[in-house]
Amino acid sequence: MTWAGLVLWCAAHLRPGQVLAPVSPVSLEDISLLCCILISSLPLLFLAAFLDLSTVHQVTGTWMASTTLPCTYVPTEDFTQQSLSWSVDHGSGTSTIFHRDGTGDHILLSKFRGRVSVPKHNPGDASLLIQNLEMPDSGHYTCQIVWRSRDNNLITKEVTTIVKVVKGKSSSKVLLLCSQVKPKEGGGTSVGKFSALLLSSTLAFLYKKHVSAWPSITLQSSC
Repeated sequence: MTWAGLVLWCAAHLRPGQVLAPVSPVSLEDISLLCCILISSLPLLFLAAFLDLSTVHQVTGTWMASTTLPCTYVPTEDFTQQSLSWSVDHGSGTSTIFHRDGTGDHILLSKFRGRVSVPKHNPGDASLLIQNLEMPDSGHYTCQIVWRSRDNNLITKEVTTIVKVVKGKSSSKVLLLCSQVKPKEGGGTSVGKFSALLLSSTLAFLYKKHVSAWPSITLQSSC
């Protein structure tokens, strides 16, 4: 029996105004009615299960780098995405960063303009890309999506990801190269050797001066 046939069978056995009264013992007719109601609801529950949003609990991003906050679901023809929004809570209230609907994409917080985006042509992917992370970007980010079913019912779901921005370590290095030119005959020092040593000393001075501001830079010398 198809779903449509099952619903018609239930309707044929349901008398107008009939309700399940809390009496004992329960009649067989009442049990049949309850089963019909539950079974007829299964298609909607089954399809809605595909709309579960997937994400991660926490994302750690590096200052001045980029990171992606995942928010994905399995698309289905029975539900149409109506709107998508990302909001952030830094501890003093929730503010909407990004909103997408039938009118297009809108970035509502000025400090995120030019730094955030959501895929447009990848159904089921609502992940938020944040570029040039700043330390104040740390907070709770919520992805919310609203779908409309074929019978015009709206379904809303949301997930939250914690973002922590750290300065972190980088593989960047200041490499001080010394000239490999051999000393001239007679023991004199070559100009190339002297210039390389002077350059190395200058870079070393600058490194020591700014090392507190750039802790991720390491000094490596081949002298």
